[in-house]
Amino acid sequence: MELPDSELAVMDLLWAEAPRTSEGLIAALQDARGWQPSTVKTLLARLVRRGAVRAERDARRFSYSPLWEREQYLNQATGNFLDTLFGGQVTPMLAHLSQHRALKPEERDALSKLLKDLELRHVS
Repeated sequence: MELPDSELAVMDLLWAEAPRTSEGLIAALQDARGWQPSTVKTLLARLVRRGAVRAERDARRFSYSPLWEREQYLNQATGNFLDTLFGGQVTPMLAHLSQHRALKPEERDALSKLLKDLELRHVS
């Protein structure tokens, strides 16, 4: 269920607003990524074959809607990422990120708050 970045870009547009016509998706991806119409159509066809997107014919055009929920996709993709690179452990991932990427003060505050919230949930 993992998607390459190109297909994920199409899914992000569909998760934000669906259904969308192929013309609307082409226009958005030409502006954002400089992609040709044939590239977008190929990506849409792949997503339909994967079962990630539904295509419905409406008169002379197709409209597309996601069949996968964004949250479901994120849960599986992050789980696969953690399993593959960090043995399923969150702590080594956070340690790696903190060593190789400077955290902004607001990110540190958000992480601190998250840890406190997690502690409160486990105590209750």
